[in-house]
Amino acid sequence: MSLTSRYKILLLPVAILCIALLGIPLLSLRQDYDLENMIRTNQEEALVLSAQSVSSVLKDKAELFYPEVEEAPPAQEELATPKIIQLTTPIRLNGDLRDWQPGAESSKIFAEDHLLVWNPDYRPESLSFRHLAGSQSGYLYAFFDVYDDKVVYRNRNSLRLDRADHLKIIIDKDDEQQNYVVSTFEPGWVIGFHIPEDPQKIAAHERRIHGYWRRTERGYRMEIRIQSELLGDRIVFAVADVDDQQTGDTENIIGTGRIEEEIEEEKAIAQEDVIKDILKAQQLPLTRVSILDKEKQVVAELGELHWESNDIGTGGNGGSQPVSLPKEIPPDKFTEVFEGQNRLVRYYEDDGPGEVIAALQPIYDGEEVIAATVTEQAIRLLPSSSTQFFRDIMIPLILAFTLSVLGLFFYSRRISSIS
Repeated sequence: MSLTSRYKILLLPVAILCIALLGIPLLSLRQDYDLENMIRTNQEEALVLSAQSVSSVLKDKAELFYPEVEEAPPAQEELATPKIIQLTTPIRLNGDLRDWQPGAESSKIFAEDHLLVWNPDYRPESLSFRHLAGSQSGYLYAFFDVYDDKVVYRNRNSLRLDRADHLKIIIDKDDEQQNYVVSTFEPGWVIGFHIPEDPQKIAAHERRIHGYWRRTERGYRMEIRIQSELLGDRIVFAVADVDDQQTGDTENIIGTGRIEEEIEEEKAIAQEDVIKDILKAQQLPLTRVSILDKEKQVVAELGELHWESNDIGTGGNGGSQPVSLPKEIPPDKFTEVFEGQNRLVRYYEDDGPGEVIAALQPIYDGEEVIAATVTEQAIRLLPSSSTQFFRDIMIPLILAFTLSVLGLFFYSRRISSIS
């Protein structure tokens, strides 16, 4: 048999062996690819269902996204700061009106004509108050005899001050506005709280505002004292009424002056809290949920993105690690969602650790789209140990196979030439 014939006969089994050996990592990669596609598909479907669930819960709740337009109370008077009298007798902070004699006859009733926030069921019996203000020895004293059909005190397990009956104090000084709140867990001694401009910060005690809260048959009396160094060009008092401690919703606010900006900000914060409570009830782990209004502004956001891994070499300690993945969703996708279309988007951050998928769903009020739900998750790549192993050694394996085949080929050729 000639050398060429022997060479061809030997080449055939070597080629078959090469193909068979190379097929092992290729089959593993194929299995890994199919597994990842299945995981991604299942995750996308679950994310879309989550977005649909949130949108369904928020459906027909336009009041959470747009403030209600209410007509002003009839014959509403100009809300002017009440007269501050000069006190002649010592004031004891005990909620007793007798300390204010003489001068108590100058008290003014604040009721329907002084409403700042109200509900359609408002009645003077539900909230109104008689008010006196006076100065003495470097202090401003204020007396509030509040008619409240249901007095609600603060929850001891909550840091929120506005989820119970409370007094707002707004002071304009040196072209800046300072906000204070007086609220209590129970009748007795009370102190003020300074409310920071950033709603995420916690209110701080302001001991220069203190007084006494006294329960009465028709509501409560509050007598407070404010150090003069806190005062400025203008001071406004507003009594807020809460009837349900569970929801903490403000039913009515009656004030001695106008504080529209503060009221609107308070409404926005309250609406955000309600939406967040709804999102928490959906229980969507490893998911960031954002609610956008028609101006494409985030009304509420809950949760964070997580990256999951079980990389070999971590000692088996892989798991969920929080990462910061910014939203880079094309603006045209939001436009399409507010036109009533559902969208599924994948995006990468420039320097981020992985890919993110986002499901966008419209929120309807009747036939009108009033908001949008955006649910986002980091794509979870969870290959099995075997396929991960083959992926890690694929290149060295291919090189080893190639060198082995070439070695067999040259060795066989040398044996054939000797023969």
